[in-house]
Amino acid sequence: MKTIQQMIKELDPQDIEKVYLYTFPINIHELENDDVTISEIKQKISTVFQDFLSNIKTHGTVKTTKEAVLFATKNNIDENRSTDTELVYIDELLNSNDVDEVKTYAYEFTPWEEMLNFYVAGTELTQLHLMSVVVDFIHTMSFFGFDEAKHIKEKNELEQSLEEAINDIHNPEKLKSYKSFEDFEKEMGWKRKRPKKYPKEEDYRDKYIKASREYSLYCRNQELLKIKEMLINESKID
Repeated sequence: MKTIQQMIKELDPQDIEKVYLYTFPINIHELENDDVTISEIKQKISTVFQDFLSNIKTHGTVKTTKEAVLFATKNNIDENRSTDTELVYIDELLNSNDVDEVKTYAYEFTPWEEMLNFYVAGTELTQLHLMSVVVDFIHTMSFFGFDEAKHIKEKNELEQSLEEAINDIHNPEKLKSYKSFEDFEKEMGWKRKRPKKYPKEEDYRDKYIKASREYSLYCRNQELLKIKEMLINESKID
């Protein structure tokens, strides 16, 4: 398997930019001002993005003991997308008896040098949607912007917030509970009118959500089985 960094090096950077901006559009009208034209804003966005891709291609990587694989899985919830991208740790997948119990992980706060060493699954679905996997990865990697220092700063702030939250859990006087979200809205002063629900709306909505989750989990597990089989076969060759 190739790493995500290798994949990005092999793909056309202009193609990556086009798919990225189509998948994750930037509202240029929120960025424009009297002194800058829309054309200049577009050019600035392109320049920043291409510089970021160049950084990705040359950025150093670190191989960790917890190797991970990015893979595509079918999506039945978002009408605009046919796949999602998920991450699984190789050792957890290989050591599992039932892929239903295997976890997939978010990686927004993973150091960039580790992210770029993630492998990309060689399964059919992932290879067919390789560009989607790449732009999903870039979007996650740049979640806090295209500046690595800012990424590290946000990570440290989150860790501090989590530590404070854990401390609050042990101090009940700092915690407050609500019977419902509506009660929370009232205290916050939020006023939102909601349309009346149809007689069986909640029942059908719950069935839809349950079916969608079951579908997504089934498709995810099928991909995990393929990745696991591929990893086992590769180890036999080695």
